[in-house]
Amino acid sequence: MSTPDTLPGVAIAVSLVAPLAVTGLLITVHRYHDVGEWAMLFATNVAAIVATGTVVFLCYGVRAAAAEEACPWAASTAGPWPR
Repeated sequence: MSTPDTLPGVAIAVSLVAPLAVTGLLITVHRYHDVGEWAMLFATNVAAIVATGTVVFLCYGVRAAAAEEACPWAASTAGPWPR
């Protein structure tokens, strides 16, 4: 595995682990007024990762490629459930 292949995983790990660890530490020391800010940062990072991944998959045409391969869940827009 080369370095460029591992960079996305490291970036995701750094953006998620640090705020979650700080949230846990703040709960441990009973600083509840600061927990919300760090939990919000964690939630924002998760939302940004999901949104960015969705945009990248749409730009690369992953749904269309999956439909061409006859994947039954790719044909519907409702998800993997049957119609």
